[in-house]
Amino acid sequence: ALDWIGERSLVYLTVTNEFTVVDTVMMTLVERLDFSGWKLVYAEFTLQIPAVTKGEAATTSQCTTFQNSIRTSDGRLLVLCQEELISISLLGTRQRVEALEDDGEWLEALALALDHYEATVQSLEDKRRVTHPVSRGY
Repeated sequence: ALDWIGERSLVYLTVTNEFTVVDTVMMTLVERLDFSGWKLVYAEFTLQIPAVTKGEAATTSQCTTFQNSIRTSDGRLLVLCQEELISISLLGTRQRVEALEDDGEWLEALALALDHYEATVQSLEDKRRVTHPVSRGY
Protein backbone atom coordinates (compact mmCIF):
# COMPACT_ATOMS: atom_id res chain seq x y z
CA ALA A 1 0.00 0.00 0.00
CA LEU A 2 1.21 3.49 -0.84
CA ASP A 3 -0.20 6.92 0.01
CA TRP A 4 0.78 10.56 0.57
CA ILE A 5 0.40 12.13 3.99
CA GLY A 6 0.72 15.87 3.89
CA GLU A 7 2.56 17.65 1.09
CA ARG A 8 5.96 16.04 1.52
CA SER A 9 5.64 12.66 3.21
CA LEU A 10 5.08 9.36 1.46
CA VAL A 11 3.94 6.32 3.44
CA TYR A 12 4.03 2.73 2.29
CA LEU A 13 3.57 -0.76 3.64
CA THR A 14 6.09 -3.38 2.53
CA VAL A 15 5.47 -7.08 1.93
CA THR A 16 7.19 -7.75 5.28
CA ASN A 17 4.57 -5.55 7.06
CA GLU A 18 6.98 -2.69 7.69
CA PHE A 19 5.21 0.64 7.64
CA THR A 20 7.60 3.29 6.36
CA VAL A 21 7.35 7.10 6.22
CA VAL A 22 9.72 8.98 3.89
CA ASP A 23 10.22 12.74 3.69
CA THR A 24 10.38 13.28 -0.08
CA VAL A 25 11.84 16.79 0.17
CA MET A 26 14.76 15.87 2.42
CA MET A 27 14.91 12.31 1.02
CA THR A 28 15.16 10.86 4.52
CA LEU A 29 13.50 8.01 6.36
CA VAL A 30 11.22 9.54 8.99
CA GLU A 31 9.79 6.46 10.65
CA ARG A 32 9.66 2.69 10.28
CA LEU A 33 7.13 0.66 12.27
CA ASP A 34 6.38 -3.06 12.46
CA PHE A 35 2.74 -3.66 11.50
CA SER A 36 2.95 -7.47 11.64
CA GLY A 37 1.02 -7.59 14.93
CA TRP A 38 -2.00 -5.81 13.47
CA LYS A 39 -4.62 -7.70 11.49
CA LEU A 40 -5.04 -5.38 8.52
CA VAL A 41 -7.98 -5.64 6.16
CA TYR A 42 -6.81 -6.89 2.77
CA ALA A 43 -8.14 -8.02 -0.58
CA GLU A 44 -7.10 -11.15 -2.46
CA PHE A 45 -7.34 -11.66 -6.18
CA THR A 46 -6.02 -14.01 -8.82
CA LEU A 47 -3.92 -12.87 -11.75
CA GLN A 48 -3.94 -15.00 -14.87
CA ILE A 49 -0.67 -14.85 -16.79
CA PRO A 50 -1.14 -15.83 -20.44
CA ALA A 51 1.09 -18.43 -22.07
CA VAL A 52 4.14 -17.03 -23.85
CA THR A 53 4.55 -19.82 -26.40
CA LYS A 54 2.06 -22.04 -28.16
CA GLY A 55 1.40 -25.21 -26.23
CA GLU A 56 2.37 -23.66 -22.90
CA ALA A 57 -0.35 -23.45 -20.27
CA ALA A 58 -1.43 -20.15 -18.76
CA THR A 59 -0.48 -19.74 -15.12
CA THR A 60 -2.31 -18.11 -12.25
CA SER A 61 -0.94 -16.25 -9.27
CA GLN A 62 -2.69 -15.46 -5.99
CA CYS A 63 -2.11 -11.82 -4.94
CA THR A 64 -2.88 -9.83 -1.81
CA THR A 65 -3.25 -6.05 -1.60
CA PHE A 66 -3.54 -3.69 1.36
CA GLN A 67 -4.18 -0.60 -0.78
CA ASN A 68 -7.74 -0.16 0.54
CA SER A 69 -6.59 -0.52 4.15
CA ILE A 70 -4.62 2.73 4.35
CA ARG A 71 -5.99 6.22 3.68
CA THR A 72 -5.06 9.76 4.66
CA SER A 73 -7.34 12.53 5.85
CA ASP A 74 -6.49 15.94 7.31
CA GLY A 75 -2.83 15.05 7.82
CA ARG A 76 -3.68 11.83 9.64
CA LEU A 77 -3.19 8.30 8.46
CA LEU A 78 -6.12 5.93 8.90
CA VAL A 79 -5.35 2.20 9.02
CA LEU A 80 -8.29 -0.19 8.73
CA CYS A 81 -7.78 -3.33 10.79
CA GLN A 82 -10.12 -6.29 11.13
CA GLU A 83 -11.24 -5.23 14.61
CA GLU A 84 -10.45 -1.51 14.80
CA LEU A 85 -9.61 1.69 12.94
CA ILE A 86 -6.24 3.13 13.88
CA SER A 87 -5.49 6.85 13.46
CA ILE A 88 -1.84 7.92 13.22
CA SER A 89 -0.61 11.53 13.30
CA LEU A 90 2.73 12.57 11.91
CA LEU A 91 4.74 14.90 14.09
CA GLY A 92 7.25 17.41 12.79
CA THR A 93 10.90 16.97 13.71
CA ARG A 94 10.75 19.57 16.48
CA GLN A 95 7.65 17.95 18.00
CA ARG A 96 9.26 14.50 17.85
CA VAL A 97 12.44 15.75 19.54
CA GLU A 98 10.38 17.44 22.27
CA ALA A 99 8.34 14.27 22.81
CA LEU A 100 11.53 12.22 23.17
CA GLU A 101 12.93 14.76 25.65
CA ASP A 102 9.70 14.69 27.67
CA ASP A 103 9.95 10.89 27.85
CA GLY A 104 13.52 11.17 29.14
CA GLU A 105 15.02 9.69 25.97
CA TRP A 106 17.81 12.28 25.64
CA LEU A 107 20.14 10.29 23.42
CA GLU A 108 17.37 9.46 20.95
CA ALA A 109 16.29 13.13 20.90
CA LEU A 110 19.87 14.26 20.26
CA ALA A 111 20.36 11.65 17.52
CA LEU A 112 17.14 12.71 15.79
CA ALA A 113 18.04 16.40 15.97
CA LEU A 114 21.52 15.72 14.57
CA ASP A 115 20.14 13.54 11.77
CA HIS A 116 17.67 16.27 10.83
CA TYR A 117 20.38 18.95 10.93
CA GLU A 118 22.76 16.90 8.75
CA ALA A 119 19.99 16.11 6.23
CA THR A 120 19.05 19.81 6.08
CA VAL A 121 22.65 20.88 5.47
CA GLN A 122 23.10 18.19 2.79
CA SER A 123 19.86 19.24 1.07
CA LEU A 124 20.89 22.91 1.07
CA GLU A 125 24.32 22.01 -0.34
CA ASP A 126 22.69 19.94 -3.09
CA LYS A 127 20.29 22.78 -3.91
CA ARG A 128 23.17 25.29 -4.08
CA ARG A 129 25.10 23.00 -6.45
CA VAL A 130 22.10 22.80 -8.78
CA THR A 131 21.36 26.54 -8.79
CA HIS A 132 25.02 27.69 -8.87
CA PRO A 133 27.10 25.10 -10.74
CA VAL A 134 30.85 25.44 -10.50
CA SER A 135 32.31 26.53 -13.82
CA ARG A 136 35.54 24.96 -14.93
CA GLY A 137 38.00 26.93 -17.02
CA TYR A 138 38.98 24.57 -19.81
